[in-house]
Amino acid sequence: MKSDLQAAGYTILDINAYSPIIKVYIPVTDEAKKAENNTVAREFLNSNG
Repeated sequence: MKSDLQAAGYTILDINAYSPIIKVYIPVTDEAKKAENNTVAREFLNSNG
């Protein structure tokens, strides 16, 4: 996942893989990017249960 986000041009600030919940912090500079991030996150979560 990290390499996919980086390949798409996202800067990853932190991933805690030792937790049962992985938190990915992505800086958002505008509302369009925020909406895109939310859509991608929902698609990822839906496809991975």
